Amino acid sequence: MKERNVIKQVFPNTALTICLFHTLRTFNREITCDKRNITPNERDTVKEIIQNIIYCKSELEYNNLYQHLKTVAPETVIEYYNKNWHGIRDEWVIGLTYMTGNFMNKTNNRLESFNGKLNPETAYSDATNS
Repeated sequence: MKERNVIKQVFPNTALTICLFHTLRTFNREITCDKRNITPNERDTVKEIIQNIIYCKSELEYNNLYQHLKTVAPETVIEYYNKNWHGIRDEWVIGLTYMTGNFMNKTNNRLESFNGKLNPETAYSDATNS
């Protein structure tokens, strides 16, 4: 089971947010000519639409851009997008997620910083031996 699903089960009222930096990095890594069997022009067009989707401000704008993506993107891209991103759009589209109490923070840098400071102080065995 994915960590995300476990978090949702344990904390059902928690809103998950995917870091903007990691979202952009993942799209750049996964939407490539080799991985999706697309041309450089198709890749660039799709990435531009997806970037607009990431920064859209409402569900209506998202739906309009998503429909546009479906009309221009090759099937391999649409399959990847629908499987991995469309269903969790409220976790990474700025206009859909950043109103859920994160104070407009678009990254998880604070959490990563805290985790980096916490890890040297605690060990996994400390938590499991209690």
